[in-house]
Amino acid sequence: MDRSKKIKREMIITTLISVVIVAAISYFIVFPQIKNIVKIKNKIEKQRIELAKRYVQGQNLKELSSDMEMVEKRLEELEKIYIEQEEALEFITNLENIAEKNNVSQKIELLSLEESRKLHKGYFERQMQIFLSGKYSDLLLYLADMETLRYYINLQNTEISSQALRSGSGASKDISINIKSNIYWKSEDKLNEKP
Repeated sequence: MDRSKKIKREMIITTLISVVIVAAISYFIVFPQIKNIVKIKNKIEKQRIELAKRYVQGQNLKELSSDMEMVEKRLEELEKIYIEQEEALEFITNLENIAEKNNVSQKIELLSLEESRKLHKGYFERQMQIFLSGKYSDLLLYLADMETLRYYINLQNTEISSQALRSGSGASKDISINIKSNIYWKSEDKLNEKP
């Protein structure tokens, strides 16, 4: 029996030593490595999130750049609708030519630049009133031609009336149109410097 007790004791001691060695290896090697692995995992996760943010920012920057290009193109188009000071005569002449081409009598009243509403430095909204009279079909052609002008004419109010005219061949109706509108003016003049 002694021998069996001795073998049991040796087995217990060997088992205890093995458990202590495994515990020591776990405590001094494995657990610190697990902590390092967790730290590295957290760093990788933070870097992944940061990279994702930078990717989104890069995408936003690309979109912003694309949007800027579109805005610049649209701004160039928008600039074309403003009547520049030196184009005033050309603008009025175009309206007169359209009226003459379509057999329409026309009178134009344009609010002075000093009385106009200032939009931004050098940009104004001017009121314009056009009095037209002629045959209905001629007036429609006039309005269609006026729409083809590169300038933006913002109609505010339109009044239409008809007048019966007596002529040698019978009665005909002349139509009168009063158009109140705003046009957009660009002046490099130092006029009205205050906003």
